[in-house]
Amino acid sequence: MTSSCERIDPLPRLHVVTVAWNEEAFLPHFLRHYSNMGAAISVFDNESTDATVEIAAAWPGTTVTSFNTGGTLRDDVNSYIKSTAWRAPDAPAAEWVICVDVDELIYHPNLREYLRVCDESGYDVVVPAGVDMTPPAKAPDATSAEGQPPSPLSHRGALNALYSKPVIFSARRIESVNFGPGAHIAQFVPAPRITGHRLGTPRLRPPFPATMFLEGLPPGEGDPLLLHHRFHEPNIVDRWREREARRSDVNRRLGMGAHYGVGTAVLQDYLQWLDEYATVNV
Repeated sequence: MTSSCERIDPLPRLHVVTVAWNEEAFLPHFLRHYSNMGAAISVFDNESTDATVEIAAAWPGTTVTSFNTGGTLRDDVNSYIKSTAWRAPDAPAAEWVICVDVDELIYHPNLREYLRVCDESGYDVVVPAGVDMTPPAKAPDATSAEGQPPSPLSHRGALNALYSKPVIFSARRIESVNFGPGAHIAQFVPAPRITGHRLGTPRLRPPFPATMFLEGLPPGEGDPLLLHHRFHEPNIVDRWREREARRSDVNRRLGMGAHYGVGTAVLQDYLQWLDEYATVNV
């Protein structure tokens, strides 16, 4: 006889942690994507001045926590939040944690089943294959409400192993994690068994030296992808200028977020290159 207190669902529960600043254009996509997986979502808002907080607060299964960095971009603070929020006393109960930026969508036909198999196989960390997505044909609709279809996202991208990040991990077997800036690297305790994407031979791809294109090995069949929609906004040049202006002294001293200052010409050249080399379709 099954107790009413026991979980019947055999699939692992998910907890998604993200940090946001003025993400109203893409946030409905993010929330819908992870809600469709049945995930509990924690949004940590860094003093947004748009509708980010209102959108997140109205979304079922989502909690919003605000934090103040004096109006500046502090990647060290963002990393600390991702490293610790999942262990907070009031964090949602979950077997697996996903720590991503708002423009990062983990793609897999059945991620929870995949993670159940990872549990059975004794894997503690999953590294999805990073994909740099092309800009959408139409900009995401900032007014998309819960339950309403948003504007289409891009379904094309180029494999970029710089975004093959260790952002999916077991909340039961991992005791602590220390993410580096952008969660590109992480230290886990205890030392984990890792599965997922493997890096190939790094190759610098001009014309975007501030964010190197590292061509990795093709993802294995059935492995998850990290779809990075960093070029989703039609006013991406203005958006990056705003982020460059917000970079804190800490960020500038450590070189964090330097790609926001590459300039219009370099960014447009990279987008043209990305469109040419976008061979991944999802």
